[in-house]
Order: sequence, then structure tokens, then C-alpha cells
Amino acid sequence: MRIVHNGTCTMQCSVFDDIRIAKTTGFDGIEIIGPKLDRAAAIGYPIERVKRELDGFPVVAIAFVPDIDRHEPADHAALLDEARIRFAQAKSLGAYRVACSLHARRAS
Repeated sequence: MRIVHNGTCTMQCSVFDDIRIAKTTGFDGIEIIGPKLDRAAAIGYPIERVKRELDGFPVVAIAFVPDIDRHEPADHAALLDEARIRFAQAKSLGAYRVACSLHARRAS
């Protein structure tokens, strides 16, 4: 069994902070939060920079694709676009999993 750092525990941190925390505190790997990768890219840090920071440290999953039960045409198209991004990130970083979540519905 692996004990991995989950980036939701450090939501205010960057993906680079998460990698540093996971590597220096004895975790066996990391689950990276996709929006943190998006923020890094938005300020000029490409996925290749993240890979260099990881330096072989295992990425077990990318989180997450939300609301996978979207079925209205526009919503479904947005879901597929988001999924493509997360799966591309996972492939690039060597993760074998992408976490998904269902929409939280209110009781009627």
C-alpha cells in the first residue's frame, strides 16, 4: 500500500509546493489537483516544468473531473473537454488514474 499526498489537503498551495511537501515529508507518491496544474500553466509553467520538479516521484492520480453525470448537450460537451484535459495531464505525468465525481444533487 502507498501513502500519497492529496493536494486537496493543501488547496492554498501551488502544485510545486505540493510536490515539495510530498517529497520531503515521506509520502510514497502524490495525487495532483488538476486545477493547480491549470494555474501553473496559466502563469507560464508548462507541464514539462512540473515533470522536472517531480523528478521521477510517482503521480498516482490527477483529480478531478467534476459532475460526470452531465447530459445536456452543452454540459456534456464541456465535460468531454474537461476530461480530455485531465487525461492528457495524467498521461503526461505518468498517472494511471483520473478521479471523477458526481454532481451533488439536492433532495427534492
